[in-house]
Amino acid sequence: MTQEIRLPAIKVEQPIGVFYAVCMDAKFLSDVSFSTRADYKRKDFLDGILSLNSGNQRKLDEKRSDDIGGFIDSTEATFPNAIIIGANIDKDGSLIEDNASRWRIEEKSDGYELVIPSKNKVVTIIDGQHRLSGFSHSERKTMPLLCSVFIDLPAPYHAYIFATININQKKVDKSLAYELYGFKLEDEPKAKWSPEKLAVYIARRMNAHHSFLKGKIKLGASIDGEKAEGIVSLATIVDGILKLITTNPKSDRDELLNYKNTKGRNGLSNGSKNTPLRQLYLDGQDAKIESIIFQYFEAIYQVLGDKQKPNSYLFKSVGFQSLFELLKRSLSDNNSTFDYEKTKKALSVLEKVDFSDIFFTASGIGASRIKNVCFILLNYKSLNELIQNKDYQDYQKFLKDMN
Repeated sequence: MTQEIRLPAIKVEQPIGVFYAVCMDAKFLSDVSFSTRADYKRKDFLDGILSLNSGNQRKLDEKRSDDIGGFIDSTEATFPNAIIIGANIDKDGSLIEDNASRWRIEEKSDGYELVIPSKNKVVTIIDGQHRLSGFSHSERKTMPLLCSVFIDLPAPYHAYIFATININQKKVDKSLAYELYGFKLEDEPKAKWSPEKLAVYIARRMNAHHSFLKGKIKLGASIDGEKAEGIVSLATIVDGILKLITTNPKSDRDELLNYKNTKGRNGLSNGSKNTPLRQLYLDGQDAKIESIIFQYFEAIYQVLGDKQKPNSYLFKSVGFQSLFELLKRSLSDNNSTFDYEKTKKALSVLEKVDFSDIFFTASGIGASRIKNVCFILLNYKSLNELIQNKDYQDYQKFLKDMN
């Protein structure tokens, strides 16, 4: 009995050569393929020069594969980008000549077919090993995958393609990713909104309606080709909101969208003191979460808005990061409840702080300094807690000069 499998294929001709676009299910691809970890040999012992001996893949990251497995089990799972594979290569990088194992392409009157004579492992993964390995952590083993199949491509080109793809990738702007992720989310049932979608929704409403932040949140996408303007990025606001409702947005999203989850948000784990608005999120009280955040920044504006100089770091990204930390601590200390008038009164102690001072430089250390000064003045921590901090004397001087 023959094990031969025939799959429709589309021929693609590019400068490097020809490959074929084929749809193949994940389990079958896993059965017939392998990944070879990059192995180096010493070219010059004295100079320590290394050259690639075989393979092209990084060490498999099981945590990453497990995360991908969670995504595969979600109702929004998709892999539109192709798994790139090289056929007829053995684990030593040599060309396979046995016709009983070799994959081949046959031209038909209506196109092309990929002919796979057996399930022998004669295919190496050029790019996509973690996506494929994710299926071993998933209950969905046979999802169809788009594959770009190179036939008889020499092994050195495998490493070249892998390096070209991964080195030349440019990280997507986080604000743009959030903006696109939340596009038309109003069309989806709110009960199925992940923490990220809720955070994007609230941030966009703040940009449209908040008395202080209206039009001041920089979106990732340009409007009519013009560069986005504002005082704080969408990513900063969204990340701040997320920290109030989740410690692992990706895990929540995958669990929420898992096809076996029939409880919606109630199927997620409970929160902790470190996520003070988690229970409101689980209970679907999105409007209350939005109200708390709106009121908090209204209080910030009323107490500190007209006290800030144009170059104040408080109303830059580092400042907003710290303000969200301040809100999280306040909610945690008050059983997740928010009182607008009490908040305004508490914030008044910050009126005397000159947040434009060079002490609050706009960097990661600036965010820590804004947070620590606010926490000290609001009695959330003492100056002595920073005694081991390398900037302890700077804190001492700044707080003394402020008084």
